[in-house]
Amino acid sequence: MSQSVKTDVRPGAGAGTGALLRAFLPRFCGFSAGVIKPGYSMTTKERQSLGVADEWRRTEFAAGRHHLRKALAALGRPAPDLVSGGDGAPVLPADVVASITHVRGTFGTFVAAAAALLVDAGGVGIDVEEAAGVEPELWLRFLQPDEWREAVRLPVTERREHVARVWCAKEAAFKALRPRCELRDIHVVLGDLATGAFTGECLGAHVEGRAATAGPLALAACVALRPRPALGTAFR
Repeated sequence: MSQSVKTDVRPGAGAGTGALLRAFLPRFCGFSAGVIKPGYSMTTKERQSLGVADEWRRTEFAAGRHHLRKALAALGRPAPDLVSGGDGAPVLPADVVASITHVRGTFGTFVAAAAALLVDAGGVGIDVEEAAGVEPELWLRFLQPDEWREAVRLPVTERREHVARVWCAKEAAFKALRPRCELRDIHVVLGDLATGAFTGECLGAHVEGRAATAGPLALAACVALRPRPALGTAFR
């Protein structure tokens, strides 16, 4: 049986980010997060799959695997080796979906991992970004025409924060839906600002999630909805 997990973070600014991401995810998701610190280890197979990397990349990789391992364990799916596949994403147990995110901030580098069983969700995606990093010259590269119109209708002082939420929502949706969709093909609709709710769609696949800004960060989490079976059929 799947279960929810309390956020695993040390005290400090990163703890609030982890708690918010956890709150954005359904209870059936496993979750773990924290500010990167020295001492994470990798298995031999994980080290081999990473290949040549500098010390910081090895630390970041090991931290992501550490938190993903904890998220998977909470679902009853321990994974001794989380090697990288051809696209760099971890190779997971066949009945599991998962997502990892990293962001560097004044408090250090924050890393989080979320996982879910396929019986509960078709995919899961989380993303955290520096909101100021989503520069206006990038907007047309990932906003669809109606998303662009929605942004420019807002007061100038609100546009950057709005677009940062859209960017994070798309990144989270991309992770939940890959490899089916490219980032720009995902259409996102932000709902009530108070709840942060959003929906996303691409090629008939749908996600539901929440997105927000918190201080200098934008963050989002979502799950891909499983298709409803036709009457008289069942998923196997």
